[in-house]
Amino acid sequence: MRIFRNKLLIILYVCLLAFCSVWVFFKIQERDIVNQLNNHNLSQNAYEVVMKGTTSLEDINNKISKSSKIDDVQVHYQDKKNSNLTYFFGKGDYSTTPMVSGSFFADNDFNSEVTVALVGKNIAKKLYKPKDQDYLKVNSGYLPVLGVMGEKRSSSSLDDQIFISGAISTLKTLTSNDYRIVIDSEKPLDAKVIKHVLGAKEVKTMFTNSLGIPKGVWLTSLVRKLVALLFIFAAFLAEVILWGVSYKRRYVIKRATVNRATFQEWQVFTILALVGMSAGTILGLIYFTLYSYTGTIIFNSLMLITGSIVCYLTIYDRIKKQVKE
Repeated sequence: MRIFRNKLLIILYVCLLAFCSVWVFFKIQERDIVNQLNNHNLSQNAYEVVMKGTTSLEDINNKISKSSKIDDVQVHYQDKKNSNLTYFFGKGDYSTTPMVSGSFFADNDFNSEVTVALVGKNIAKKLYKPKDQDYLKVNSGYLPVLGVMGEKRSSSSLDDQIFISGAISTLKTLTSNDYRIVIDSEKPLDAKVIKHVLGAKEVKTMFTNSLGIPKGVWLTSLVRKLVALLFIFAAFLAEVILWGVSYKRRYVIKRATVNRATFQEWQVFTILALVGMSAGTILGLIYFTLYSYTGTIIFNSLMLITGSIVCYLTIYDRIKKQVKE
């Protein structure tokens, strides 16, 4: 009964460590996402475009649509007088904002005579909803709202943003002088190509560090999470070593060879650790939404492999000493 209880405790202990490791990776990814959402969901590939003269937003959209050299991009026309309002245009595949409800703009919305909007979580509280459709009051009119942007678990400046897909007739009346023009893609863009296609005066990189976030803030947050991962790793190795050095209390070697006894004991612990690690990782991935599983799977696999090696060496050393005694 005692042996069964000890084995169960090891499974639960390793399960808890694996679950905590998933949580740490979730917090790292969450920080990355919030950093990006704080900058209108723009990546580090984003460029700011300055036009030579006065150009309508519809004319810029047309140039991008017709160009074979510019694809898979999103264009933000950020209102210089209202930092929370952005006219949005997309072509091909591009990174969309996370949605609390509703859906992001579709391709048809960029070639429509109806202006529609997306709003952040905080703006959503002020919407007008006569029946089944939400409306946003802009100036003296009301715009239909397709969805609410933002992360359910965290807050960012996106919660106060308004993205608008303007009707063609509306975009013809809006000029580049009143907007900060930003073009972004998940893959690196060529500034010279953008400048040539749009006939721009200047195309410059927007971000020189981690999405404009002060390096010290980002580094401090990252270091804390790395320390947490190291603590989890150390806690697992501590349990491995404890299992190895307590070998004498479980068995007395008689006929079994040192190698065979070591393997048998190592096998028991490795199976228990594998069960606990798998259970904790799966529970963590179910509970936390990760955009990439690579980091946590590599970390937990490395922890299990390292622990397995340390376990074998510890048990082997312990048994040899026991034999000599």
